[in-house]
Amino acid sequence: PVPAEAQVKVRVPEGLGGEVLLVYDALGRVVLTQRMRTGLNTFDITPLSKGLYTCELISAKLRYTGRLM
Repeated sequence: PVPAEAQVKVRVPEGLGGEVLLVYDALGRVVLTQRMRTGLNTFDITPLSKGLYTCELISAKLRYTGRLM
């Protein structure tokens, strides 16, 4: 995998509704909260230190967890 440097793009499928992306650091603290919408979302990660983060996309219909490097 190639580490992200400035921006991350997340595509949200139609019909999820009320999406929020939470980014957690290695200690489990929320370091970024981003309101998402249907389609392609781009957000800035330059304030984050280099490292491994856990991302959680939460909507009314699902919860998805992934990694961000």
